[in-house]
Amino acid sequence: MFFANKIINLFFSKEKVQEVEQMLSKNKSKFWIFLIFLVPGSPKDILTYVASLGNINLVRWLIMTTLGRIPSILTSTYLSASLKEGDIISALIVLLLTIAMVILGGIYYRYSVKKSNA
Repeated sequence: MFFANKIINLFFSKEKVQEVEQMLSKNKSKFWIFLIFLVPGSPKDILTYVASLGNINLVRWLIMTTLGRIPSILTSTYLSASLKEGDIISALIVLLLTIAMVILGGIYYRYSVKKSNA
């Protein structure tokens, strides 16, 4: 941790780092981190770097990321295997279900932001 802040401050302003730290300190942030890990193709590596700015317990972080990555890995693997086998219907079903999850997550996010701002 000694070098972490010095390295981060090379790339980001102190204000931006404080903003991210404040955002990550909220309880809902852990839920959103978990949700992002569920979505196939989401930028998980970048999220991992950003989340390191927060004060998330290592065991909790490992559980969140492991459980969050399993569905993403399964859907990505199933989708690509279906396409390789020529099973377009199964691939489309998995793709549509994934898109529906992303859309529903976005709707829920907007709803929860409006609710918290009210």
